[in-house]
Amino acid sequence: GDIAGALEIARYALKYGLTMPGKHRRTPPYMFTEEVALAAMRAHAAGESVDTRLLTDTLELTATADMPDEVRAKLHKI
Repeated sequence: GDIAGALEIARYALKYGLTMPGKHRRTPPYMFTEEVALAAMRAHAAGESVDTRLLTDTLELTATADMPDEVRAKLHKI
């Protein structure tokens, strides 16, 4: 996935307080962190390189957001 592109969208969404549409229960930071972690895990499992700076940027961007610790932990497993 395009983690760098997703990071730019997330910055915008968080800056302007955008919310998830409809019946989504996850907050934007929660959803973004989980999706980045899953994309990075898929890339790593496929033998592709993962830019750890993007993972660090994701952690920094969502540092104050409320989400389960397990979601953040996924970023540390890569």
